[in-house]
Amino acid sequence: MTLSKHEGRLELTWTNKHLRLLAYDDGSYEWVSPSDYRVAEVRLLRDVVRVGETQPNRVRARDNLLIRGDALNALSSLLELPEFAREYAGQVKLAYLDPPFNTQQSFLQYDDALEHSVWLTMMRDRLVQVREMLGPDGSVWVHCDDSEQHRLRCVLDEVFGPANFIATVIWQKTTSGRNDAEFFSTDQDYILVYARDRGSLRFNRLASTEAASKAYKNPDGDPRGGVRLTTKALRPLKSDLTCSTPSATRAQAKKSGLDESAFGPTVQRNTGATSRRTFSGGEGLGTIDTQNLRNSSVRESDPWCLEPYGVRPRQTRPVARRMRLSAFSLT
Repeated sequence: MTLSKHEGRLELTWTNKHLRLLAYDDGSYEWVSPSDYRVAEVRLLRDVVRVGETQPNRVRARDNLLIRGDALNALSSLLELPEFAREYAGQVKLAYLDPPFNTQQSFLQYDDALEHSVWLTMMRDRLVQVREMLGPDGSVWVHCDDSEQHRLRCVLDEVFGPANFIATVIWQKTTSGRNDAEFFSTDQDYILVYARDRGSLRFNRLASTEAASKAYKNPDGDPRGGVRLTTKALRPLKSDLTCSTPSATRAQAKKSGLDESAFGPTVQRNTGATSRRTFSGGEGLGTIDTQNLRNSSVRESDPWCLEPYGVRPRQTRPVARRMRLSAFSLT
């Protein structure tokens, strides 16, 4: 079978995607052609104030800059003006963008209720400029929420290439829920991370501290490294052991000293002063001996121990090699 030749690529489309947006000081926008001189012009950067020690005027581009104005105009100036292009074009290590989330709300400082096509065009044009500023080992981090996150990911794929996607960082912005939420109370935002060239990107990793290393143990010499110890319980239990027992075995359960109120599909035995009790779970459920668990199967020095109110792991290792429960169920 001969396949016909195809052209095109997978991309997100929107209204007037082929046009550019001209921004006005009052916050309004106008759709214009990419060749319109008003969107292609480069604006000069004028000094307003200096703070602290600064470089002479001839090398002012080496200073830390705070530029007031439309981000697209600022990026164009940094890329096109020779004195700034020498310092910024293709040399930026990291660009962090915190754009309006387009939550369909109106704020005093800016309008956050834009048409999706307007918001996407604004982001596309600025991301194209940011890409030209990044060095080979540079990356861009874009902050967003659920309002446009799924569409923004498509635009970033288009500008930087899907192969340069690094990760979606989930940032927990609050620890309390909202009772006025209509459906779900979200507590997170997202940061989409893309590289200029994934193969050249390198992160500065934090060195492990001595205090952090002490939290990991490797008693059996595992080549993968140590494991972190914890004393957190799996879950609180009112009894030390719980087993599923068919109702047909009530007589056997009663003979084992189980409380009559627990008779039924589930039988529980509370831990008492007696250290040795064997109780049968009926056909196919097997027998468990708490004396063996405490003395022979589990020792105080072992990673797993039996606590009065539940089985508490002190190390993330399988327990099957120490307890032979014969299909016994801990629920």
